[in-house]
Amino acid sequence: MKLSALVAVLLLMVSLRGFSQFQLQQDPTPFLLGMEMAKVIVCKDDQSVWALSAAGKVYVKKVAEPNFSLYGPMSGQVVTDLDGYNYDEMYFLIAPAIIHYVKNQAVNVMSLSGVVKINNIAIVYASQNSTMQGYFGNRDWLAAATSTGIHPVFRNSTVGSPPYQPGGMPVLTGNPEWRITNSGFKSIDFQFKHQSNDGCAGSTSHQYYNMVGSNYKTTRLPEAPSPNEVVNCTYFEAPFNHAKNGGSSLINFWGTMDGLYAMSPDGCAGDESKLLGGKAIYDIEEVYRMSEVMNDKFLLVATNEGLFFSHSRLIGNQKFDFQFTNLVPSSPALGKVLSIATEIKEENDLCEKVIWLATADGVKRLTVNMTSELLARPGMLTYYEDSLSPQITIYRMCKEREIRITANVPADYQGKYQISWLKDNVEVMELRDKAEVFIKEYGEYEFRLIEICNGAYTKVGNIYLLRQDDPKITFRNNGDITICPGGSTIFSTEKPRDNSYNYQWVRNGVDIENENANTYTATLPGVYKVKVGNCMETYFESEEVKLNVEVLNVPVI
Repeated sequence: MKLSALVAVLLLMVSLRGFSQFQLQQDPTPFLLGMEMAKVIVCKDDQSVWALSAAGKVYVKKVAEPNFSLYGPMSGQVVTDLDGYNYDEMYFLIAPAIIHYVKNQAVNVMSLSGVVKINNIAIVYASQNSTMQGYFGNRDWLAAATSTGIHPVFRNSTVGSPPYQPGGMPVLTGNPEWRITNSGFKSIDFQFKHQSNDGCAGSTSHQYYNMVGSNYKTTRLPEAPSPNEVVNCTYFEAPFNHAKNGGSSLINFWGTMDGLYAMSPDGCAGDESKLLGGKAIYDIEEVYRMSEVMNDKFLLVATNEGLFFSHSRLIGNQKFDFQFTNLVPSSPALGKVLSIATEIKEENDLCEKVIWLATADGVKRLTVNMTSELLARPGMLTYYEDSLSPQITIYRMCKEREIRITANVPADYQGKYQISWLKDNVEVMELRDKAEVFIKEYGEYEFRLIEICNGAYTKVGNIYLLRQDDPKITFRNNGDITICPGGSTIFSTEKPRDNSYNYQWVRNGVDIENENANTYTATLPGVYKVKVGNCMETYFESEEVKLNVEVLNVPVI
């Protein structure tokens, strides 16, 4: 196959952008079976799991414990919401406006000045991500959504602060009934009542904001086709790949009692897509992988018909026709799901991702398996030889020539990442975990940087070492050659039509300076040969030919 045709085929192959797949498996162990649950959370400090029943009872499971147990300090209370940092530092909401702050099993009863109703609470865990400045610096705080605003309660404090009114928000009157619709490490989504007439969203009775980092940002949700006051949950500004422009974009999801909706943050009424129509949506969460290898998000949706999840990472088209799978057919006992919490745990360089579900029949535990493949960023590999093609990496190899390649991997990769080099889809074991390699065998090579924790990997493929045919040398020894003094002879060898050969003429073992053509005119006695190369400065040598200059016997007179 000609090189140009080969390049065209290979470019078609490397145009694929990689894939990510997501599978769930339910743990057969029953937790709180027969009890209707309302909410489940996982504390980020210690991975303790907390479950709130529909009857307002609190149950907890520490990492080392096999099952949930009733939480003593709140056993006599009817709790309506909960969140916390760890087993020894938790918050419990008691209707209508009391917060029990339990630290080291000691209960502190808190009330917020002037507040008569708290709708729900959520932790903003700002200290966990120092790369992004939080709204109150990098301080951890509890967000209390009240009838009049979002009140911050800072960590280790037993006194709530007044609500902060960010600039640009509308002037609110009466009791706007603020309510948190989602929460993350440094962000919360919230809703409040406010009648407005937006030129894009139309007439709306509620406003939605996303507070991420140090910014409040308004989010448009159209009133139709579903009245937005019945929004149960949101997931605002989720990153995904948009087929319309080929780049990264954002998307808003929101769940109502009649379906899941999706729309671009800058969309208008009529741009939204209705997903999972006819289902009551109670919670939306993501399972993510964020590392130097991969940044993936998969969507989980809690509904009255079970848990729906996206098989592949968030990739949508212009109308966001995401495909979801219901876990219930494979796990009939799952039933109605009301709340989702995620747990990430690392042990011995292995990573287990766990999802906890609050269902109408107890708490369920799922394990997650994510397999991902992504083409590497530019510059992942350094090559020391020029490829025959600027688009892909092709070398014509001859003799014992070696190709040196260096992988630009994190300095602390050992123990976190595995380096693999594959030849013809089979790993070359002697190259395992080597960042610099020398390869010389013909074949197709691939580099992979694998994240040990969860198996995600990035790759550089289509590195081809192709066998180059030896150059044709027609300069041969057909016997010694003798010339007269002052005479000359012309040596020559094969010259291909494409002028792809390099030449070097040699006399008595020494290269003759500037003699690099396929012909050479010899005038001096000696042993001659020619070196011919056709790839990467690798030369093949001809036979040697001896040239004599005849010594004339001058007669003595």
